[in-house]
Amino acid sequence: NPDSSLSVFNCSFSNDNNQSDTMFLLSVSENVTIDSCTFDKAYGKGDTQAIRIAPTGKSGSFVFINNDVSNPTNRFIGLVSSYQQAIFANNTFHDFNRSKQYFMDVKLLNSHINSFVFENNTYKNIVGGADFNGGIATWIQSDSPNAPINIYFINCKFINCYNQISGKSDATFKIQGGAFQHGYSNTIKYAHLSFSFCEFSDNSVLGCGGALAFELDGNLTIMDCSFTLNKAKPSTSLTCLSNGGAIFLSEKFATTTIRSANKEVIISNCNFVCNEGNQGSAIYYQTDPSNPDKTIHFIIESSTFQNNGKIGQS
Repeated sequence: NPDSSLSVFNCSFSNDNNQSDTMFLLSVSENVTIDSCTFDKAYGKGDTQAIRIAPTGKSGSFVFINNDVSNPTNRFIGLVSSYQQAIFANNTFHDFNRSKQYFMDVKLLNSHINSFVFENNTYKNIVGGADFNGGIATWIQSDSPNAPINIYFINCKFINCYNQISGKSDATFKIQGGAFQHGYSNTIKYAHLSFSFCEFSDNSVLGCGGALAFELDGNLTIMDCSFTLNKAKPSTSLTCLSNGGAIFLSEKFATTTIRSANKEVIISNCNFVCNEGNQGSAIYYQTDPSNPDKTIHFIIESSTFQNNGKIGQS
């Protein structure tokens, strides 16, 4: 029923016994709101994410606002085959110490809903990591590579996020980004990302991109953001070069097929202070000589770079 709804307000969920494969909430309703709740020690796995939203219809909304999430294990939230418009705002995610596993899975199936917005969310004291998704391990995709998704982070904070999974060869790009990574995989590389008024402080990775890493066949905009004390640390893999103390960008994807002939990267009005990496202590950009016909417009403007250096030098 397209008019069905579920609202969960001011509730507390905990898994004090650390029972595995525990589901806090499964909903097939078209309209779901989770507001002002706390979630502690969630232990979801695979198809039993702690919160799993799987609507049966093709309309409605999913609202996840003003919540506090601490110490989850494995998968926490999944929007499965979602036709819903999502609002994901004013949440705090903190004190994670997780093994390699996705934290959030989103698959948007409605071509009319081609965006996902994160606004006023805080990610703090997080140890984690997952393939192609950085320390916060958040996977967002559209149903088709021909329907690119737009992902927005607005006024979000990423503080002390650590991607603990040691980076592999730079040719695979599976493990990058202390706070967030997106791209490379055919499933998610065709996307446009925007970060505005965000703070990245004291994030790190055993690989490339102390705060952020991208291998996109879409546009990237980073505006009015601050990057402080982020580190791309040496990996156990000798072929992973630990470049890009704050931001790592690469034009290499899972295949050599180019879907877009042009691409624009804009970094504007940002501050980079005391970031560390092997090469590109603040920003490292990697081209792909095998794709010489692609036109890249890379613009860095009105930004400040102060005391960035190699590991141990800033």
